[in-house]
Amino acid sequence: MTEPTPKLSGDFPRSDPEHDELGRKQFCEKLAQILAKGHDSGSTVIAIYGAWGVGKTTAKNFAVHFLRKDHGIEAIEFEPWGWSGRDKVVEALFTKLEVALGKADMRETKKWVESARRVLGLSIPFLDIAKLVWPAIGTLLSLGFVWLGSTYALDQRWVAFVLCGLVGLCGVAAAGHKLAKAIEDYNADVKAARFAALEDVRAGLVRELSTRGKALVVTIDDIDRLEPVEIRQVVQVVKAVANLPHVVFLLLFQRDVVTRALDEVAGQGKGQEFLEKIVQVGFHVPEPPPGRIMAMLDSALTELKKDPRFARYWDDARWERAVRPPMKGYFRNARDVARFTSALTVYVDQHMHGGSFEVNPLDLVGLEAIRMFEPALFERLSAVPLVGPSEMVEALMPVSKEFKQRRELDLEALTKLVSEENRATGGQLLRALFPQLASHYEADPAVLDKCDVELRVCHHYHYAKYFDLNLLPDRATAQDFQALMAAGADVQQLANQLQRLSEQKLLPDVLVRLGTHLAQQSIPVSENFAHVLPGIGEDLPDQRAADEGAGAKENAAALTIQALRQVPDMDRRYEVWLEAVKATNALDLTVYVTAVLESLAKKNDPMNSALTTQEQAAKLTGAALERIRVDARDGRLISRPWFWRHIYRWAEWSSPEETKAWASGFMTDAASARCVLVKLKQDIISYGSTIRRIPQLAGEDLDRLIGFDLLDRRLSIASTDKEKSPDENTALLLYAEAKKLKGAGRPYNQVTLPGSDFWSSNQ
Repeated sequence: MTEPTPKLSGDFPRSDPEHDELGRKQFCEKLAQILAKGHDSGSTVIAIYGAWGVGKTTAKNFAVHFLRKDHGIEAIEFEPWGWSGRDKVVEALFTKLEVALGKADMRETKKWVESARRVLGLSIPFLDIAKLVWPAIGTLLSLGFVWLGSTYALDQRWVAFVLCGLVGLCGVAAAGHKLAKAIEDYNADVKAARFAALEDVRAGLVRELSTRGKALVVTIDDIDRLEPVEIRQVVQVVKAVANLPHVVFLLLFQRDVVTRALDEVAGQGKGQEFLEKIVQVGFHVPEPPPGRIMAMLDSALTELKKDPRFARYWDDARWERAVRPPMKGYFRNARDVARFTSALTVYVDQHMHGGSFEVNPLDLVGLEAIRMFEPALFERLSAVPLVGPSEMVEALMPVSKEFKQRRELDLEALTKLVSEENRATGGQLLRALFPQLASHYEADPAVLDKCDVELRVCHHYHYAKYFDLNLLPDRATAQDFQALMAAGADVQQLANQLQRLSEQKLLPDVLVRLGTHLAQQSIPVSENFAHVLPGIGEDLPDQRAADEGAGAKENAAALTIQALRQVPDMDRRYEVWLEAVKATNALDLTVYVTAVLESLAKKNDPMNSALTTQEQAAKLTGAALERIRVDARDGRLISRPWFWRHIYRWAEWSSPEETKAWASGFMTDAASARCVLVKLKQDIISYGSTIRRIPQLAGEDLDRLIGFDLLDRRLSIASTDKEKSPDENTALLLYAEAKKLKGAGRPYNQVTLPGSDFWSSNQ
């Protein structure tokens, strides 16, 4: 059962001083003491200055908490949004104050104002009806006389229409003027009525507040988020009601934003002076103690690490040494941390796949910092992959000067996308995520394998996952590897897991990347892998793809040898492999690994120490030889993918006479002879302008193990098949070339066709 994924957190200010993370509790407590002291002569205006995200609202909330707890004062939260016009803002503020004072008669004021509007509205038809109706009646009468006169006197209807139109326009203009004047008078009356009503409310508030024994605190937050005209409106309202006794206004805003908005009314560059006439006391939000912001980030990451899936590849040493230092420059306030951890939680959830976390947590943290604070750089990394399969090629050969110069240019180009103020730390963070960018970087296969196991973004297997959140269909997930390693303690469960991966066509990818995972396993698990891999490897492709390194079968063989090498006791290692050889029906890896053990036992190579004694190796080759013979008797030998290896080892461990005797019995006609030729033909890879497979035949081994004379006799016997396959035609051509070279007394053990990449007139 997996741990639940951390929930999405929002950028919400704190309300309880007990949750103070920035060391501002004492400041807010003293601020509450100042707010609690209202003046009976008028209002007090106090401001808290600070940029967005520094924690102004949290400081206000803490102060409100102490007002309630220590002074018995409930602060009024006034939000001026949604009110257009200064009078309406004043009206809304007065209503808030009325409600806070709990005076029912004063709360009726708003209703009175609305009633006044309705009364004034009714005055229009009574006061101005005559002004509007009489001009209209006169116009209608004029139109009638004009129409009659024009029609009967002049007998010209068009003249009647023109004259009526002119008279009508004059009448409409006169009526419109009257109407506009009436509306203007109405608005003036309404405004006067509202002003009178508000003045009555103000007077009532002054009387009520004068007898109040404690301050009435009004907070107005986020003033800097209003439009400039709204900012000026709020400030002017506070100035207009500054004579209210015992009222304390607490304004919160970014000072430069507000002063720029006030420049419109105070004159360019004089907004600060205008503000100083209103704000009596201003405080800046205290800076948090050194290291406190990053401590908040550490705390948030600690919460994420409670999920074992996230914590699996978390490296505290790497975090402190390489990733955390450059990230310090990006986190300047609490809001940066809150936004970052909220977004990070979403991405953490997206990268969860069942019981595993599919990316490296440290790399995800670093990339999320780049995404949030350096979007141009992130877009570049997303659009143009920084790493690819060529990294493995670099790891297998000396790093050239050109490679180093290319990496330096990559780093320079990417660093230019970093904001200028963070260019140094941005470059440092890039190198922490992508060590390939460092000038001293030397590619190392072991290091690359470790990056694969740890799901690092610098490995081409995992790079794309960080940006598109998709798992590649032909790539094993971290969950697949974890399930495989968890099954390693039981042979049957391990076999089942490998079979599942094979059915899902993921086994070739697993075998390429399994070595580093296997190196971390216990001795019993290593023994189980040595038992199981030969069986699962039998059905794997016998040749590598043209653009890859070792094929899946070769990888399985190498992993089997690695598993045996991880068994420290030589006698136990011999017993494990002998049991595996006798228990399996598989042949390819059984014979191949046994041949490697024999070779190591015969050599005195300090770089590849022997895994068994020579006596033990001899017993193992005897057991493997018996497996070859059993396959030969049962007719399965010819179907083995590595048939050519088995024929060679059979002759080496026994004698060529045995292989020739088997061939004489198996090859009964031309078809079966061609089958043997095809199975003994090998493909080698040519890395030219294009990558190609080149067929090759070991003619001398063929002559020694099978015999040209026997092949010629069998090829001359007619068979029932009518057409030869392309592989058969190629094998016959190679065989003919081998016989030709033998007849000329020239080497014929690496025969290719004339015109191929490996053909030479000297072959």
